[in-house]
Amino acid sequence: MPDRFTPSLDRLSDAQESELKTWVQASLREGNRLPTYAELECRMPLEAQQNNIVFSLTPGELDFRYIHMGKTVLANTYGDYTGQKLADMPGKGPGSLIWQFVCDIARQRQPSISVVPYVGPSADWSHVSALGLPAADDGVNVTHVILSINFVAWPFLKETSDVRDKTNSLRKYLFEIYDRTIDKITDSLRER
Repeated sequence: MPDRFTPSLDRLSDAQESELKTWVQASLREGNRLPTYAELECRMPLEAQQNNIVFSLTPGELDFRYIHMGKTVLANTYGDYTGQKLADMPGKGPGSLIWQFVCDIARQRQPSISVVPYVGPSADWSHVSALGLPAADDGVNVTHVILSINFVAWPFLKETSDVRDKTNSLRKYLFEIYDRTIDKITDSLRER
């Protein structure tokens, strides 16, 4: 693999990193409770939100409804799925990669990241990295999952094991940022 590609594999996009930091700061402000979607939406940079897909989850019902698709996402997908449920869409319901990823975020109640092959109208992209952030209206029960999407051209990721390795590399970076952000906030609180 050429060295020039390595940096983009071991870090989140700027938008993803910004949104992760916003999520961490909001959850710490709430006493380690999950932030609400409304709070995250007003604190996340508008430019970063153009890369987002937001799902709502009805408590007691294991299904996810698209409630927002940012402009960048719309430009790189086959349509606007706003209002539709994953379970009703061919290839997106139970058993699919997107279903499993969103379910895992809702169940684990913590950020996660995944890399999947790109399927869409653009020939420019080979993969999508998705940072998933849970939100809860009551601070506990997940009611929204925000996916911060990064469309990437990684033509050298051809094997499933390559994608798995890159996903693990991104997860490691995700938790490094998470830990650094918590440390920075904790230090600033101690100084007060």
